[in-house]
This record gives sequence, structure tokens and C-alpha cells, in this order.
Amino acid sequence: MKLSGLLASAFIGLTTVAIAGQPTTAHASTAKITTIKTYQVKPTYLARYPKTAYMWNTHYTKAIHNLKNYPHTTLYATKKVTIKSKKHTAAYYYVQSANKKVAGYVWSGYLIAGHYVSGGYYSYPSRGILLSSLRYQSKADDSLIEQADVPGTKDKTALSAFATPPTTKQMIKVLNFYLKNPKNTDLPAFVCSSKTANARIALVNVWPTNNKADVLRIPMFQVMPKQSEMSYFGNRTNFWAMQDLVALGAKPEETYPMKATSGSTTTGIGIRTVRYNFPDETANALSNSGGNLQAVYGDGYGKKHDLSLVALDGWLRYVNTSDLPD
Repeated sequence: MKLSGLLASAFIGLTTVAIAGQPTTAHASTAKITTIKTYQVKPTYLARYPKTAYMWNTHYTKAIHNLKNYPHTTLYATKKVTIKSKKHTAAYYYVQSANKKVAGYVWSGYLIAGHYVSGGYYSYPSRGILLSSLRYQSKADDSLIEQADVPGTKDKTALSAFATPPTTKQMIKVLNFYLKNPKNTDLPAFVCSSKTANARIALVNVWPTNNKADVLRIPMFQVMPKQSEMSYFGNRTNFWAMQDLVALGAKPEETYPMKATSGSTTTGIGIRTVRYNFPDETANALSNSGGNLQAVYGDGYGKKHDLSLVALDGWLRYVNTSDLPD
């Protein structure tokens, strides 16, 4: 098995080199096209890389388009084929744009499953990336291998209500707000970024119990600062808390001053109360250890309408309204 894997990797590597350096013309007599699969429901793809990637005509005799010129074009696959020539054998898709003005064969390695969303967004649902302001980077950036940091006790039944993916309209509203206000000082510190940022909504794994079979996939709001050493997306909060914040315009009803004390410790108005990540106290609960209250955005959340959305030590949390200082 290991040997087979090595041989496969070597073959793929050689194939990639051959195709990446392919000329823009070829001879029909040297290429054989064999259909592997046809699609009645056409899967959608985007150009995987922002670099030269040729699309070939139906006879595989001439390169007719360069995918780097179509970063916002969703390509619909009608079939998958094997193209064999003297130099290489590889899998290709026959793809076309919605208006069919861009159509031809593209090497499978130049494509990634996904679609473009008007407004400058990209969606890669099969990888758990629901909507992003940045094109897919690499497998290291893949949401499917991440685990959301949702501390505290969790109830699977109640938490499942927050595992429903938001609509595209809901996500665009949140992302548009954030991307226009990345330095908004009213935003909780942990949600905010000191630099103009990329943002996305992605499904990440949360285990309510110690049994990984109970995994839930929760939509999370993630940020990746531009021009930063941190070249990956990091979780900021779950989508539903961010949606509540955006619905309020991120304008606090009340703010509390923070002041520095000795050393690096920063203190403010202390609040000792149970904290929640979600607007439902039965879904998640954290410890009631103290924290510094910085802002109160709104109240009336939770099944009993007794929770407030606050910035607590820079985090976006829900707390019992009755525990807030007068």
C-alpha cells in the first residue's frame, strides 16, 4: 500500500509538471479523449489558482482561455474525461460558464468544487466553507479538519438548532458589515482585527460529548488579517452571535471603561455570571468566573428573553440581564 501510494504521488507530480508546462497548441492525432462520466446535474467549479491555467477546445488541439482571467466565473461541468497524449494522461472536466461563452476542457487539478457569489464572495460547500471573501488557499485552510473552540458544557439537542447553515442573504449581510467596519472600536476586541481583514462563514466540528460520533457542524464567523504572519482563518465567534451583533449595528447600549493596573493586567467593571456562547442558555454554559464587562449591545435573548449580548473580556458572550451592574 505504501509503495502504491508513492508511485501514485510520483505519477501525479510528473503529470502536474507536464500539464503545467503544456503548450497552447497540440495535434489531435496525439490525443485520445475517453469519457469517464457525464453529469445530468452539473457540478460547479472555480479556478483553483490565480495563475495561468489553460482551457482547451473540444478536440484538445488549442488552448482557448486562461482561467486566471475568470476568477469570478462559475464553471459547470458536463462530463469528466481522460485525455491521453504522448506526454501525459490525466483527468479533465469539460466545463462551461452559465452563458456558455467560456467552454472547454480543463485539467481537474486546476479546478476546485465551488461557486462564485455576486458581491465578491466564494463558496466551497463540500469543504465546509459557506461564504468567503477570499479564494480557497490550500488544504491547510480546510474547515473540514478544524474543530471549533466552544468551551463550557454543551447540550447536543439544544445546540443542534445552531447547526443549521445560514442563508446566503444572512451571510452576505454579516460579511458586508464586518468588511466595511474591520476597525470599528465598538466591535468586541476578539471579533475585531487591527488590519483590514478577510472574513468567511465556515462549518467547523463541535463535539457536545466525548463521543465524536455526536459531532455537530456549527457555522462560525472567521477572520484572517491581511498582510499578517497569521496566514490562516481563525474562529472569532459562532455565526448566530455575530448576526445578533450586526442586527444591532454593533452599537452598544452602554459601555464600561477599561483601565490598566500594575503590570500587563487590565481591569474594568467586573461581572460574575454564567456566560453563554449561543443565545440559548440550554445549549451551552460556561463557568461563572469573573470577567471584565466592556459593552452591552442588547437584551431579550434566550427562550426566557432574559439574556443580554455583551463584550466580556473582549469576547462576544450572552449573560443574564439580571446580573448586569445597575
